[in-house]
Amino acid sequence: MRCEWCYAKETEYRGEMSLELAKELATLIHSCGIKKIILIGGEPTIWGPLLDFNKFCRGIGVETQIATNALKFANDAFWENYVKNPNDLVGISLKGCGELSYKKTTGIKDFDSIVTGLRRGIDFFHCGVSTVYSSLNPNELIDTARFSKELGAKYLDVGFCTPVPTQKGSDGDFLIPPEQIVSNVMSVYDDVNSIMEGKISFSMKLPLCLWPETFLDLLTSRNQISTLCQLRQKSGLIFGVSGEVIMCNNLFDFPVGKFGEDFSSVDELLDFLNSPLIAGYYDRLNNYPSKKCISCKRFSGCGGGCPMFWSYYNADEVIRGFA
Repeated sequence: MRCEWCYAKETEYRGEMSLELAKELATLIHSCGIKKIILIGGEPTIWGPLLDFNKFCRGIGVETQIATNALKFANDAFWENYVKNPNDLVGISLKGCGELSYKKTTGIKDFDSIVTGLRRGIDFFHCGVSTVYSSLNPNELIDTARFSKELGAKYLDVGFCTPVPTQKGSDGDFLIPPEQIVSNVMSVYDDVNSIMEGKISFSMKLPLCLWPETFLDLLTSRNQISTLCQLRQKSGLIFGVSGEVIMCNNLFDFPVGKFGEDFSSVDELLDFLNSPLIAGYYDRLNNYPSKKCISCKRFSGCGGGCPMFWSYYNADEVIRGFA
């Protein structure tokens, strides 16, 4: 697919990781005690070595999860081979809520194949789906919930578009104004929640102070909200196709190190990650985006929202803070 708002287009879809490098990286991080690898893209089901890599990881005791649009699952020959060496977990992403929206967003006209792939993935993994809300029309969330339910999805996770910082500048062409997101989501929440029978969640990339506290408390009481990404929690590590270390998917244009150059062993990796240079990068990205955040009672669970937003928006103009 060529989703019009995807950060991957800014990479010009360049490069593909070799199986040899993937095995080296998996072995390295497994030696650090890491037990789970998430394969992302672009679209990882078109990565040639996928099934061999799944088999390798299973052999060394590493769990794999794939983030996919599920279109390749509709290919009978691929699916027959895939189920022999599948990933342990899957994250299936919806790129639309029907035939017209899929065609508009992705350029894919064969909607029947999309549905086949989605159903196969959901049925095999007994999973839910996720979507990135990127429309000014709030009713698209309702349509997405209905589509998810028709597919048999066990839950629906809703995320939001973020800017993509690149060497050419920050790309925010597909951003919805933050206040519009809040208004739209709240206007259809009850309908979406009802359709999904409460099985929804929101990945809150926006600062929490943009949302009414009563709404945040409701989501929390229903276990329908998640905050603080791996960058904020320092809980994950991203490798690019050549073994470069990236702090966030959207920061693909700003690698901070590379396997084989800055580290090759477990000890070297840990020394690299704990070096003043890398610590400084994390401190810079995880600082208070606005002075209003310093005294905010919800900052520890919010972090001021996704740091990528502040490459495009002025944080002081957006963030309100909670007293």
